Amino acid sequence: MPPLAKALDFGAGSLRETYALAADGFAVTAVDMCLDTMQSYYKDYDWTSAREPQLVANPAISLVGFVAAEKKFDLICAFDVLEHLDRPEELCEEMRDCLDTKGVLFCSVPNRLSLVEILTRARWKIGLARGRVFAPGEPHVQFRSPNEWRRFFNRSGFEVVDHEMAMGVLFVTWTALAALPARWLDVFMQRRLGWRPRAERAVTTPTLMSKINAIDGLLPRFFERFSGSNLFVLRAAA
Repeated sequence: MPPLAKALDFGAGSLRETYALAADGFAVTAVDMCLDTMQSYYKDYDWTSAREPQLVANPAISLVGFVAAEKKFDLICAFDVLEHLDRPEELCEEMRDCLDTKGVLFCSVPNRLSLVEILTRARWKIGLARGRVFAPGEPHVQFRSPNEWRRFFNRSGFEVVDHEMAMGVLFVTWTALAALPARWLDVFMQRRLGWRPRAERAVTTPTLMSKINAIDGLLPRFFERFSGSNLFVLRAAA
């Protein structure tokens, strides 16, 4: 990346990547749906040794309207974003057009072959069947395998520079069988009784998850296809 490179953290969430990039000297524009939420997370970081980011609220989940036509980014990050959108190809085209000539897109998307995504899709479908109205951007609505995501990015005008899998099969299996039910219990107890037992925290301690991750690293490569997340490095196709 060139000195003082410009980065866009789209779907910035907790500003984790925004802070990491700013600490590395990037001029970061952080975008998410709610400015108040971003400002709340902003207070959790020490910005004395990092460049101040620009925080932008965009409820439309789009780059249209706030990125000037002449503004190009050397790096765009979109982590855990596309799976929430009804038409992710539109955002991909916008991000492609906002990249500098040598710019790249870092993107993470889930793997529909993982047990977590199988359960996530089932819960979403059940919710729809029962008439539940989901808030925009809340559920996963895109479910693709690694190869299907590669083809999706190719159709959206990107070239895949690099692609690897993260969150191994044991990690996501434990998440599906223990962490997700515990999270749902936390939410249920909080809504009904005003009390959160923090069951999810109890079954996902750093020590336990670190050990599961280490075992994942010893498994044959065959199991990689069932990992939970795809990590892509993309650039605009020539």
